[in-house]
Amino acid sequence: MLYNWIATAAEAFIPDSMNEDYDDPTNTIDEMRYAFNVDKGNRVDGWLLLDGSYSVGKEDDEDWYFFKKGEAKYADENRDVISVLNSKGYNDFTDPRIRQREKVEGKYFCFDQNGAMKAGLQAITTDGADYDTYYFDENGFMKTGKVSNVELDNGDVATFYFTTSNINKGKGVTGEKDGYLYYKGMRLEAEDDYKIFQVDGDNYLVNTNGKIQKSTSGKKIDAGKIENWDPDINIAKANDDENEYVYVATTKNYVMKSIYVKDAIAGEDGKENKVLWTNDADNAGDEQGTIDAIIVVAEEELNGDEDLGLVDLGWCD
Repeated sequence: MLYNWIATAAEAFIPDSMNEDYDDPTNTIDEMRYAFNVDKGNRVDGWLLLDGSYSVGKEDDEDWYFFKKGEAKYADENRDVISVLNSKGYNDFTDPRIRQREKVEGKYFCFDQNGAMKAGLQAITTDGADYDTYYFDENGFMKTGKVSNVELDNGDVATFYFTTSNINKGKGVTGEKDGYLYYKGMRLEAEDDYKIFQVDGDNYLVNTNGKIQKSTSGKKIDAGKIENWDPDINIAKANDDENEYVYVATTKNYVMKSIYVKDAIAGEDGKENKVLWTNDADNAGDEQGTIDAIIVVAEEELNGDEDLGLVDLGWCD
């Protein structure tokens, strides 16, 4: 049988003998059909591994396509995630990256604007204002739960977690999950001991495994082991003795509520703590502004803020 893409729209250019041997690829995927037999016009249903349409410039790329009555599943043009990122000012991309999650035969898959099935980590927008991440395995199936060793744009690998419940199923988790911190599915980790991240306006202290440090009374930490700590922050006690340790207190939901130096100030009833930073806007600490400046905002880090010298989130072709 002869497999071939066929232009069907009234305004589409249709070459002689309904083949694609022409030099003016002006059609789009929604103007194309794929037939088992060009002479009989039998339309394809189901999955096919084949070269893309010449009309959309993909004749040399072999990919999986899904057809229903000859029409390929494909992503709408308004799903361009690069436009979303550029509108936020995070990156300077020029080539579109259009992706859409579609349910096929009871399972979710990802397709691009030319109908090709996509695998790996994918950034997908539904409203043109923000995006979410999803992961599709080598067979195209959408994954849920923990996924390890996901490769990023810079060659690093990271651990991700994707929602398992029916609501938002497959979407990368943002915030705390099982004591770990995530943004767009990616687990946020310190490179050296500890790091302070901000996710959706809340601040968290995490270790090298992405485990959030939790202590409602305050966890004693060598400030020099917090990798984004500013050594100019004054943590000396009242008697000017050197002091390397701070205490980080959190809520029961892991959110940082204060950073303080213990027994630093002599009060009426004895020694009192010196508050360096607090999430209470009405009671700013002695080093409030300086500490605010060192907190890494996850959204900026993972979208490639060059000033911070950090890592792009990444996704696969």
